Amino acid sequence: MMKRTNLVMTTLVAALILGAASLAAQEAKPAARAAATASADKAAPAAVAAPADKPAPADKPATAPAENVAPAEKPAPVDEESEEHVAADGEYPIQLIDGKSYLHVIHQGKSVKIQRVQDPNYELKGYFAKTGRRCPPFCLQPEHVDPRVATVGEVEVFAFMERQLRDHTGILIDSRTPSWYQKGTIPGSVNIPFTMLTKKPDDPELAEVLKSFGAKPRGEVGFIERKLEEWGLTENPYMTDKWDFTEAKDLMLWCNGPACGQSPRAIHGLIEVGYPTDKIFYYRGGMQIWQLFGLTTVIPEG
Repeated sequence: MMKRTNLVMTTLVAALILGAASLAAQEAKPAARAAATASADKAAPAAVAAPADKPAPADKPATAPAENVAPAEKPAPVDEESEEHVAADGEYPIQLIDGKSYLHVIHQGKSVKIQRVQDPNYELKGYFAKTGRRCPPFCLQPEHVDPRVATVGEVEVFAFMERQLRDHTGILIDSRTPSWYQKGTIPGSVNIPFTMLTKKPDDPELAEVLKSFGAKPRGEVGFIERKLEEWGLTENPYMTDKWDFTEAKDLMLWCNGPACGQSPRAIHGLIEVGYPTDKIFYYRGGMQIWQLFGLTTVIPEG
């Protein structure tokens, strides 16, 4: 009896041990799977695509970082005061006017190119660089010699050269004395000293000069005709008692500059003899301002 009891107990213990072992084995399988999964995750490549819900920021394009890109070169600013701006070709394009670098005129039968000095550091020297002279006689002249006579600047002189001089409808007059003329003149000019244009109206030398301008002497004018002309009842305003200025040329007169009275005196002489004021122009700047801007001058031949 005792032996049977022990056998039964032994059988029960063995069964309990086997059941416990089986249960432990079943619980170990999920743990092994979890461990294998964790190990696989650790061994996966590092370059994994970003999740779809986290797109790359729009302000960071796939290009080289901004600090590694050379900034675009900015053009050098133009300093009009220092005149240090140089063109891309290395030259200083100092033009006559915007869009025009030079022009040509005929002087004593030869073509002369008028342009400005291209050195931005050029400074005027000599007589015309002086800022003060004794007055009188070198006194500043009024802007307008006569209200009816147009005062012009350099741009208008250029236009006169390209129109009236080329068309032979105008004369550019250097009204200085011959000694000044021989030292240098503006290309295209002819020297007719103011002393010639201030002669008395009936002077024969003045008459010859007026003829060279295109004026024509008139014959005897009757009383009635004269009165009609004086009252402005005739069709031609360019008639005087002695001269017909209908075909007379435009005249542009100049001298040494704003403090020179030679061309103003010549203009007054022309007005006195009856030359039409709408055909007279006064370049007040004269040789001084012409040279100040570095414009071409010529030494006359002969």
